[in-house]
Amino acid sequence: MSKLGLDNLFMRFKQADNSITRKFGGTGLGMAITQSLIALMDGQIKVNSSEGVGTEIRVTLPLKNLRQKTSRSCILSTVQTLAAPNLSNAYILVAEDDAINMRVISAMLEKTMAQFDVAKDGVEAVELYRKRLPDIILMDIQMPKMSGIEACEIIRIENQDIPIIALTANVMSTDIEKYNQSGFTFHVAKPIDQTVLYESLSKYLGQDN
Repeated sequence: MSKLGLDNLFMRFKQADNSITRKFGGTGLGMAITQSLIALMDGQIKVNSSEGVGTEIRVTLPLKNLRQKTSRSCILSTVQTLAAPNLSNAYILVAEDDAINMRVISAMLEKTMAQFDVAKDGVEAVELYRKRLPDIILMDIQMPKMSGIEACEIIRIENQDIPIIALTANVMSTDIEKYNQSGFTFHVAKPIDQTVLYESLSKYLGQDN
């Protein structure tokens, strides 16, 4: 990998070789997401590379002794060191079709003690909204069956007040304008920064300190 490719490795929407995008597809978010996941687990990732020779990636994670039985709640307490807001009185609807993204979001939300349900596409998001009447919605933009934008527009016809936050990797000014016009209250960029997510949830649930 070239020095330029190495410098851009963890940058969003960057790839070592632009031709890779054309040949294999992708958005250039893979390593940025990987870095975020490792950071969530209080770990580190280091990369050494020599162009034409090879690349070595080392990941260091703090792990407990496997001989000790560890509960899921105990694991989550070590995953995130950032203090989470207490949202125990809130009910959140999350619409996200990507399994890895959903695991990250779930880990963040579980620390807040909020109740939440998950929709895997826009159609299910609208259905769950109507059945459960959540306090706030976290909505992925690109989903099967119905996009997050379409789902937001439908919900907005029925409810002008509920906060709907877009979860998206597309955060150009034209994209943000489109989200605003579609009825989104705010947006959180992917890979999701838990500080931004917590601040957004606290703000729009009226729980700012």
